[in-house]
Amino acid sequence: MEARFELKRARTGDWAGVWGLQLSDTKFSAIGEEAFIPKSEINNIGIFGVERYQRDRFTAEIGFRLENNQVDPGGACGNDENAGSVSGSVLYEIDGDSNILVSVARSERAPSVEELYSNVSLATCGRFADEESLVPHAATGLLEIGNASLDKEISNNIEFGYRRHSGRFTGEFSAYRNEIEDYIFLNISGEEVDETRVASYLAQDVTFTGLEAEVSVALLSSDSFNAELSCFGDVVNAEFDSGANVPRIPPAKVGAELRYFGNNWSAHIHATRVLSQNDQGAMELETDGYTLLSAY
Repeated sequence: MEARFELKRARTGDWAGVWGLQLSDTKFSAIGEEAFIPKSEINNIGIFGVERYQRDRFTAEIGFRLENNQVDPGGACGNDENAGSVSGSVLYEIDGDSNILVSVARSERAPSVEELYSNVSLATCGRFADEESLVPHAATGLLEIGNASLDKEISNNIEFGYRRHSGRFTGEFSAYRNEIEDYIFLNISGEEVDETRVASYLAQDVTFTGLEAEVSVALLSSDSFNAELSCFGDVVNAEFDSGANVPRIPPAKVGAELRYFGNNWSAHIHATRVLSQNDQGAMELETDGYTLLSAY
């Protein structure tokens, strides 16, 4: 059950805002031979607000969210976290065709039920001592072990962006840096149980840096049809503060798409080159690059 209430307040000069309350009550259960998470009750209550200032070429936003998240598996291992997030951004319209953006945010996230209680005994709040009680995750093929003592993640983010939104050439570019305290991840160890690898949820400080870009050019245009070519790409680097690579990070990719629109039909050709991933995490294999070609 979930409820969300929003109040759009009366405008005050150049300021406008929305405030709200969000409530959720979830009863989670997994049954059958593949179940490895205990039945849990999850309650969340949050208040949030966004204020926007707009004058001439400037648009600024300030937002916040305060919430309490409770996860009760019915034993002594319950988790009760308070989290607070705040963000701010400034958008400046350069010439009517393009703008630049700077945004900063500090956000907090409580651990999920899977991260807390996967294959965890509610009697000890730790891993089942009896290996016969461990249940593998059918999708990942791993024995995933939760961590009932996980703290919330705390992320400090900054992003710079440029967007050209009108004219023959359009596109956007952004660069970001995220520094995360107690980042929760699934760590694959060298341990195996009945030839199934064991992976445990841990938390370490990490830093993410990345670039994203997309550029489009109008090739043909008339009252009855138009054609457009787009090129895009993104790359992200993620490392623990200790220097090792964060596991399961997608490789860089580049691509292009040709789109043709008529009055009654459209056609697309889409090509993406996913590069090889050599910055893999511990106990992971390198992945080869590949090309995906799609036609619509």
